[in-house]
Amino acid sequence: MKKRIILLGLLLSVGGQIVYSQVRKTPSIFSQKKLHELKLAADQGDAEAEAALGEAFDFGKITPQDYQKAFFWYQKAADQDVAEAQYNLGGLYYKGAGRPKDGEKAVYWYRKAADQGYIDAQRNLALLYAKGELVPQSDEQAVYWYQKAADQGNAEAQRALGSAYALGKGVPRNKEKALFWIGKAADQGDAEAQKLLAMLAR
Repeated sequence: MKKRIILLGLLLSVGGQIVYSQVRKTPSIFSQKKLHELKLAADQGDAEAEAALGEAFDFGKITPQDYQKAFFWYQKAADQDVAEAQYNLGGLYYKGAGRPKDGEKAVYWYRKAADQGYIDAQRNLALLYAKGELVPQSDEQAVYWYQKAADQGNAEAQRALGSAYALGKGVPRNKEKALFWIGKAADQGDAEAQKLLAMLAR
């Protein structure tokens, strides 16, 4: 009985935290001497340069942090369908940086990026639906977005998806699928998934 209570607690606590915005995972193109070149390219409508300038101002890279300017450049890149800029713009709206906090716009931009396959935007949408934050609570929608991110190898989404199958939240209960997805996350070194896998496999 005690083991079951601990397992249930672990399964229910796998939600995670909303990630606001992030620096691109590709090698940084930032350098002091390139700031001028980036600005020139961005002024000519280069979407990647606009997104990079947004990041420079968002994270205080090679220039003082300035959320207003980050917002300005992210918006330009987001309007040109740069998924990373759409995600980061959603993050600024979510935390209220550079503009007043606006949950509706945060969700709008997260969804735009998620629809383009941006993993962290998919994961954030899943969390928002799971918690009923900014959107109506929906286990089915949470599972939908977790599945998208899990299929792309996101360990946290894989663990959350496995937990949904273990609990029957948003999907029919299925121990085999629960073990499969939690196992995928555990294989990536996710410590919570490794604990869950050990308990579920008993």
